[in-house]
Amino acid sequence: MRTTLLLLTLLALNTLSFAQSPNYTFGGSDSDEFHKAFPKETGFVVFTTSTSSISGDKTVANNSYRPNVWILEFDANMNITNQIVMSGD
Repeated sequence: MRTTLLLLTLLALNTLSFAQSPNYTFGGSDSDEFHKAFPKETGFVVFTTSTSSISGDKTVANNSYRPNVWILEFDANMNITNQIVMSGD
């Protein structure tokens, strides 16, 4: 009985969490990895690493063959408003 109740509770919580927040994807044609997101007054900023060239949502090129830091700024409607690539070289 405890196991059944625990499973039902976890299933309900899992369903609620996905129902409340939509999933969004962004990136280029190669490897892009999410790291952190920070809210700001007009949207939020996302920090990723990327080996993608200009493709998909990525409109700025990498500066080297190694993964670069790709910083994206979004408005409140999930539109990309700014992109910056920084090389670790």
